[in-house]
Amino acid sequence: MGDSTAQRTLERYLYDYMVKNNMGHTAGIFRREANLCFDPSLPPLVDSPQGFLHEWWTIFHDMFRSRMAANESQRDEDDSVLVMESEEPMKSGNEVIRPPHQDSRR
Repeated sequence: MGDSTAQRTLERYLYDYMVKNNMGHTAGIFRREANLCFDPSLPPLVDSPQGFLHEWWTIFHDMFRSRMAANESQRDEDDSVLVMESEEPMKSGNEVIRPPHQDSRR
């Protein structure tokens, strides 16, 4: 799909989203200002009740939140390993240096 085709497709789905979400006046303004050339009475290729963009965004956002939660969980695990490793005594010359006690409540 070329850049101009992708642009026209996005514009069509933006228009469809606005119409299906009670923004008909705004959709009309957008259609005129963007010089959209399509029959607004025909549904877009992917036609869903709230619009394809809504469907796409819902799926994307769920995946994004899931990935962010997984990253946060991994970071917490990495932090725990670092804390456990930092509690090991360190040697400096002949003396053992113990790290200060850390409050485990975060």
